[in-house]
Amino acid sequence: MMTNKNLIITISLTITFFLFILFLLYVIYCYSYYDNYLKDSYVKEFNHHNYNFIYNHLDNHEQLSITEFNSVIDLMYNKNTLKDLYNLYYKDSSLYPDLDSFLNSFYYGDKLITTDDVIFTKKGQSTLFKRSEFTYNKINVSNQSGNTSALGVIDNVVFNIEENSQLTLDGNPLECLSDHCTISSMFMGLHEISYVSNGFTYFGLVNVTSNIRNINITILDSLVKINEQITSPIVPDASLNMGTYNLNECYVDSTFCAAKGISYLELREDKTCKLYEYISFTGARYLYEGTYKISGNFLILDFNGYLYQLYDTDTHEKSDINVTSSVEMIYKIVNQQKIISDKYSFILST
Repeated sequence: MMTNKNLIITISLTITFFLFILFLLYVIYCYSYYDNYLKDSYVKEFNHHNYNFIYNHLDNHEQLSITEFNSVIDLMYNKNTLKDLYNLYYKDSSLYPDLDSFLNSFYYGDKLITTDDVIFTKKGQSTLFKRSEFTYNKINVSNQSGNTSALGVIDNVVFNIEENSQLTLDGNPLECLSDHCTISSMFMGLHEISYVSNGFTYFGLVNVTSNIRNINITILDSLVKINEQITSPIVPDASLNMGTYNLNECYVDSTFCAAKGISYLELREDKTCKLYEYISFTGARYLYEGTYKISGNFLILDFNGYLYQLYDTDTHEKSDINVTSSVEMIYKIVNQQKIISDKYSFILST
């Protein structure tokens, strides 16, 4: 009987001690670990390119659209977009000697951020019964060349211009008074501008950060003259026939090349599209379905994800993997029946 009683006491003390340790760990988690864990997870979301998450957790983002935010992200983190701008506006200018010089100035996708690069806004305090909440106040970013920028929302930005001039920001004409234009709220980061002054039209990229709220457009380093008068859009949308385009050229290593005669791109009248790639070397298959648009001389394909089918040559089994990451592909329109990128060339099937 005494043995059973001692056993019960031992088990009770062991359980009590175990519960106490669990409670102590929970207290440490709530008061010491949780906030740092949440900050680290926010940094990972950015480094994993989850820009929808970034937008939804930015301070004061509600007054600005996600389309405006994605425009900034596209300029800073999409090499294809920057290549297009270089070829359209800067290739024949003396501002940047080559494409690499241009990318070194404006591309920010080659460096990860850390918690030291982020200014967080904290709401509430983590306790045993509730958790604190965080939002991004400002994300400081830099590239391999040492150029710096930031992401976040900034208010009361002033663009100084010459009198009787016109300024367009990201395709939206601004209402200006005399020699300046004021924007009550906008995203930090890179923006496209079109500036019309004294009968000339200029294109440029402007870097907006919280360090400078007063920007003089007339001395912008990236400003390049593109024509002398505005008579029509700079690059009218090209014409492209609808139908099935077969892959006819590959410009990357054969290991990663899609197979000619099998891979294709289908463009439909309702602005939807389908891209199928078969990689001969590995037997892998990629199926993309999404939408497209034509902007100037470029075809832009947008996919919310894709199906990746892997073929095991040993077991002869196939496995399907659904990837949910957004994908954008850009092709230059050579003519009504041919498109080309730095990776592939497609021609319309006859």
